[in-house]
Amino acid sequence: MDLKTLIDINGHAEIPEGTDKIPQRAFKDCKELKSITLPTSVSVIQSSAFEKCESLTSISIPDSVKRIGRNCFKDCQNLTEVMLPQGITLVDYGLFSGCENLKEIVIPEGVTNLGDCVFYGCFSLTSISLPDRLEVIGEECFYGCRSLKSVLLPGGLKTVGPGAFNRCRGLSDIHIPDSVKEIGPYTFANCSSLRRIGLPKIMDKIGGRAFEECIALEYLEIPDGVSVIPKTAFAGCKAVHIHLSSTVRGFDTKGCWEALEVAKITISADNKALSVENDCVVDRNSRSLIAALPNATAFPQNIRYISLSERAFPKFYDVEELVIPEGVIHVDCLPFWKMTRLKKLQFPESLKSCGRDFMSNYPFPSVSVSPELFLSDHFKAWQDISKVNLIGIDSVSDELLVKIKEKYKNQKAGWQTRYGREGTGRLFWVYLNDQ
Repeated sequence: MDLKTLIDINGHAEIPEGTDKIPQRAFKDCKELKSITLPTSVSVIQSSAFEKCESLTSISIPDSVKRIGRNCFKDCQNLTEVMLPQGITLVDYGLFSGCENLKEIVIPEGVTNLGDCVFYGCFSLTSISLPDRLEVIGEECFYGCRSLKSVLLPGGLKTVGPGAFNRCRGLSDIHIPDSVKEIGPYTFANCSSLRRIGLPKIMDKIGGRAFEECIALEYLEIPDGVSVIPKTAFAGCKAVHIHLSSTVRGFDTKGCWEALEVAKITISADNKALSVENDCVVDRNSRSLIAALPNATAFPQNIRYISLSERAFPKFYDVEELVIPEGVIHVDCLPFWKMTRLKKLQFPESLKSCGRDFMSNYPFPSVSVSPELFLSDHFKAWQDISKVNLIGIDSVSDELLVKIKEKYKNQKAGWQTRYGREGTGRLFWVYLNDQ
């Protein structure tokens, strides 16, 4: 039976007693349907049964219904009121996604799982009551619910999926219960009004971009149990003060593009791994510079490794001269692509290696470097060097000059050598381009 034939001239449909299910896509795209009465004989409403019923404004589902399929009310743009049955345990994928005028809803006490994208794009949703038994909030469950200002999460909640509250721009504060052990990627991204987040006392993990562009966020304490934090977790959170617990050991440095943009970092006195020096985060044991705050203006003292992003040290962008401190033996990334006014770059004699493509295609007029590093592959891709100062030597052997010429044999410029003096010590200049 085609259930659409039951719709009367007023847009109402009354489903006959004895009907046990509403079939898949039964009323999909039915613009005439405004209201419907379901009998207590119905136990199942299948997927997309009412999808894109643009005129449907309210529906009461009897408690006899034990299962409602995915996308059942998707894009019912004028749906404002729904009464869900008490017998369901799962609110399935995309059930109310795109219901732009749905303002409030009560999730029945028996529900343990809110599926993925359930309220995706419910722009008008201002109030939701969650049951005490709820354990799972799925991926992008409340994505784009920009009118939602607060949510009380039940104490037994175990999982908050990636992007669950992404773009909830009205959300101002939220407390995550201690039963949750992980905040996934993008969970609170773009919550531009979010000022306070209460995290569990003990957690295992915080995902990448979890709090991206939470521009109003003022303070966040990273709980015990978290050992590594992605640098992207706080991208765009320029006003936030982050306090690191005793268990935090560092930042995820996969790729070197992202910078740590937060306003302030403090570290628990019990943390033996990290310290804050000159507005930089330093690994105490290896003396590695692992993060620099936007206000950092100088390298910390006695560092041996620099492992930063290509957007770090914005205060360096306008400098004309940069000296990497003596004692540094390895550098991964520095923001050379932003340092458009840089005229002179000096490496220490201690520098032994650089990250892959660290020096590729950066046009520096003057560079000071050891012969060993200059002959390494880190310098192979340099195109516009005009002057290289080989440091740590008083003279150049014929053998060294042969190696340099062989290394840069594709350079079309002539070769000149001379001794000079700059500051202290003997310097040897090799010109790679005609002067």
